Amino acid sequence: MEKLTELLEKLSSELGTTTEYLWGVLIKQAQVEIYQYFVLLALTVLGIILTVMLLKTTQKYWDEYSAPAIAWINLGLGISIGLATFVGILNALFSVKSLLSAIYNPEYWALTQILEKL
Repeated sequence: MEKLTELLEKLSSELGTTTEYLWGVLIKQAQVEIYQYFVLLALTVLGIILTVMLLKTTQKYWDEYSAPAIAWINLGLGISIGLATFVGILNALFSVKSLLSAIYNPEYWALTQILEKL
């Protein structure tokens, strides 16, 4: 713990600020992380909705012989958005622990962020 305090003091002196101010900034950053997570979660849900809608309209155009190009475009967009959504879901699954600690214990979250940088 003493080493952590020394590192915080060193970092704050290099930044030209106090350790208390630096710690306060890290605690506020926990709130920013929470908001970022929920925005990404909303984008992931939107991606799921768009993928389903595109794939449904692809089927409609696929059945019509006059518009196969639109079907291919819809299929490509649906697959692309679906893959991006899958990556978003994986990101959400791997960052749930960090999110929960940022919500319920921002001091612990700030401490883990400092320790990860060491």
